[in-house]
Amino acid sequence: MKKTLLITILLLCILHVDSLGQIQISSGFSYIGEGGWGNKAQYAGSGIDISAKKYLTENLRIGMNWGVYDMRTNLMIQKQSDALPIVYGRILKRVVPLNVSGEYFLWTKHLIKPFVGLSTGTYMSQYDTQIEKDYEYLTARKTFENSINWGFSPSVGLQLQETADRLGLYLKFSYTGIQYSSSQGGYTSFYGVYAGFSFKFGKKVYWRPPVLTVPKPAPYFESKDQR
Repeated sequence: MKKTLLITILLLCILHVDSLGQIQISSGFSYIGEGGWGNKAQYAGSGIDISAKKYLTENLRIGMNWGVYDMRTNLMIQKQSDALPIVYGRILKRVVPLNVSGEYFLWTKHLIKPFVGLSTGTYMSQYDTQIEKDYEYLTARKTFENSINWGFSPSVGLQLQETADRLGLYLKFSYTGIQYSSSQGGYTSFYGVYAGFSFKFGKKVYWRPPVLTVPKPAPYFESKDQR
């Protein structure tokens, strides 16, 4: 109940229109690897993300993130008559994050804007096991406990968007840590690469040229010829 109330309060603060009036909606796709990259990952897959962010200043924005990450790992067996291991099934894992985030832009005066971020919140994990029919007699169907756990995710990225433009692109790399119970294996982590587009709503902020201060001209004295 307390977590729900806190998220609701933060959402109201994010959607409150201040002097900047800038709300940004972002959506993109991601590659996720749990415990590593490629073949070293315990689970690997892809996902989709949607976020709403509010600019508090030109450099700082806060928001809420929601996503769906579908990952899988293969179950393999090798009999004496097999030259190579055979995939007889797979474990499917879906992670649904719902968290709050903050991002800070290192500079904002150029098209490419690097930023660092941090998000935290809940991560819902769901599991399913699929076994090939011809191999069901070899092994029992694995069962896993679905759960909702706390996690955090620091990130770094690039935003490609002019200050006066509404549409932009982004690329982000993140590390996510989730604290599972001891029966689920305890603390685990996964890495993500995210890419997508963003769109700004609200009062448009136009680029303003810098104001130059011109010094006053030095006094001019005309000298007369004394000859």
